[in-house]
Order: sequence, then structure tokens, then C-alpha cells
Amino acid sequence: MIGLPRIAYLAGILLLVWFSLIVGMWIIRLIIPLTLGDAGVHALFALALAKILAVVLMAGLWLYIWKFVSDKYFGWAMKKRGLELK
Repeated sequence: MIGLPRIAYLAGILLLVWFSLIVGMWIIRLIIPLTLGDAGVHALFALALAKILAVVLMAGLWLYIWKFVSDKYFGWAMKKRGLELK
């Protein structure tokens, strides 16, 4: 049987993931406009490049945060069961 603290911790991880994805998309949309109107080819290329760079940076940050949270949860779960990693 799964205990309530374990369910709460996993639900917290799930909420953190969804919250970070929503906030990340909001930040990208806030910083980088979706269109520029009557912009030239160079401006459209720069906008597309900025969007790609922002998405790559946000994905890297998200993966780093995900690894940190999952390592903390794994360590907590191992310690709670009295197990040690060698």
C-alpha cells in the first residue's frame, strides 16, 4: 500500500512539472512576440532563431530541474526504506 506522504510527494512533482511547463511557455510568449507584422526576411529569421534558442534553453533548464527533483525523491525514498546506494 502506498502511503499518503509518498502520494503527496509524487503529486507535488507532477504539479511542479505542469506549472513549470505553463510558466515556461508564458515566458517565451511574453519575451518573444509571435509575429512581427510586415517584417523583412531577416527579422523573421531572427525571430525564429530567438524562439528556437529560448525553447532549447528552457528545455535544458527544465531537464536540470526535473533531474534535481527526481534525485531528491529517489534519495528520500531510499532513506525512508533504510537502503543505501554504494
